[in-house]
Amino acid sequence: MPANKESLIEAIRNVQSEVERLVESMPESAWAAPAYEAWNARQLLCHVASTSGVTGFLVNMARSPGSGGMGADFDQDAWNAEMVAVRQDRPLAEIVDEIRGILGRDIETVQSVPDKLLAGHFRAPWGREGPLSEVIIASIKGHLLDHLKDLQKVVA
Repeated sequence: MPANKESLIEAIRNVQSEVERLVESMPESAWAAPAYEAWNARQLLCHVASTSGVTGFLVNMARSPGSGGMGADFDQDAWNAEMVAVRQDRPLAEIVDEIRGILGRDIETVQSVPDKLLAGHFRAPWGREGPLSEVIIASIKGHLLDHLKDLQKVVA
């Protein structure tokens, strides 16, 4: 059964709350600590910022099926590195504001999207498929919240 709009909005708000909690609780020195092999904690937060609009991204893809999307030659690692590089020298408050704005737009998108579209079958570029609302929830939980859990481990 597809997730309802309230579940989607709750998942989006959960990401926002977790971002704000982490940024408030992490000491400045922790942001330079390694989070992944290639990224420190600040860079991982930048990655979260660059991918926090997954809801709007997927809804737009579902609204325009067959519009192309990512081609076979799309280099996800290069794109991620570029998006992190664009943000990594910005103040944390600016990165959090960006995430807040993107997630706010995603909530507005969820509120305006027809239930029929959210319930319709959808296949994400990364292979996840099912009702669009479930693909969105899985993407939020399996990507954004997992990264935020990894950020928490930096200070744990």
